[in-house]
Amino acid sequence: MLDYGSISTRSSTHVAASTKDSGSPGAPRRGARNRNPDFRWKLLHLLPVVVLCVHSILHWSYTSAETATLLCYARTLAEGGGLALQPDAVQSHGFSSLLWVLMLAGAGGLGLPLLACAKVIGLLLAGGTLYLLPGISRALNNRTTWRPVDLVAPSLLALHPAMGLHAASGLETSLGLLLVAAALLLFVREEHAFCQGRGCGLGSAAPLILLVVVYPEAPVLAGA
Repeated sequence: MLDYGSISTRSSTHVAASTKDSGSPGAPRRGARNRNPDFRWKLLHLLPVVVLCVHSILHWSYTSAETATLLCYARTLAEGGGLALQPDAVQSHGFSSLLWVLMLAGAGGLGLPLLACAKVIGLLLAGGTLYLLPGISRALNNRTTWRPVDLVAPSLLALHPAMGLHAASGLETSLGLLLVAAALLLFVREEHAFCQGRGCGLGSAAPLILLVVVYPEAPVLAGA
C-alpha cells in the first residue's frame, strides 16, 4: 500500500533542496559576479591616456616660438587690446588658430596663467582624442562590443614622440586632432544609421566647421 504522506514529504524535501541550490528562477546563480564588460573596457581606455600624461611630462618644459606668439595675442585680447600682438600694435586681420586664441583669451580673462592653461588644456584635449579612438574602431567595424584591438591605435599614438611633445607644447595641435577624431566618429555612426533627410550630417559637420576656425587651411588639406 502506498504511503502518500512519505511521498509528499520526500517531494517537498527534493523541491526545497533544488530551490536552495539554484535559487529563485530569476536570481543569479551562486558564485556569479556582476560583471560589466563595457565599464571594464572604458577603464582600460584610460591606460593610453595615463601613458600620454607621463610622456607629456617629459616634454613639459618645451614651448615653441609659435606658442609664445599665440599667447601674446591671447593676452592682448584678454586685456581689451583686441587681436593684436601687443596692446599698442596694429590689429591683425588674419592669423591661424583663431579658436585657440579665443579659448586662451577666455582663460586669461579669468586671471589664469596663459602658458599653464595652454599646456593643461592641450594635454586634456589630446587625452580626449585617445579616449575617442576605441569608439572609432568599434564604429568602423559596426560592432557593439569592445575588443582588445580597439586599444592598439590609442596606445601607439600615446607612445609616439610627437604626440607627447605637441600635447605639452601649448599649441593648438591637440584641439585640431580632437575635432578630426570627433568628426570621423560622428560620420561613421551616421553612415551606419543610414542618415537621410534634412539635418543629416550636421553632427559630423560641426567639428569640421570648428576645425576651419582652428586651421583656415583645413579645407585645402581635406581636398588634398
